[in-house]
Amino acid sequence: MRDGRAEGRLVGGNLGRLALSAGTPYFPDFTDSIMFIESFMPTPGMCDEYFTQMKQMGVFNRVRGVIVGHIHSLQSSRTEQIQMEDILLKVTSDYDFPILKANEFGHNCPNTVIPIGGMASLDAGRKEWKILDVCVTEKA
Repeated sequence: MRDGRAEGRLVGGNLGRLALSAGTPYFPDFTDSIMFIESFMPTPGMCDEYFTQMKQMGVFNRVRGVIVGHIHSLQSSRTEQIQMEDILLKVTSDYDFPILKANEFGHNCPNTVIPIGGMASLDAGRKEWKILDVCVTEKA
């Protein structure tokens, strides 16, 4: 996607729900974050609108990196069409933060638990991301 390394707090979720929460007290603070996004049934046009909205809101000025999860409708399509990550690369072409495609979370796929607010690192060149915080412990 876009090579580079970053470290930051994990903040994100479903792209459409994030866009709908813009301007409300529920919209997350993306300062110094690694944004993670996924979606179920977006069209390429919807992805472009959501990413453009986030760019206009200054979200991409604050993130350190982005991880794109499984996008069911686009990845499951039997026709070749533009993917969410292609649109993200286009909308953020004037930024240099790393972008990684990772199918470990999203809809209709095996999911990794993502601790919102937990620290993580990503290395897009090596195609890996790691959760750095201990987020689950055994009860003593």
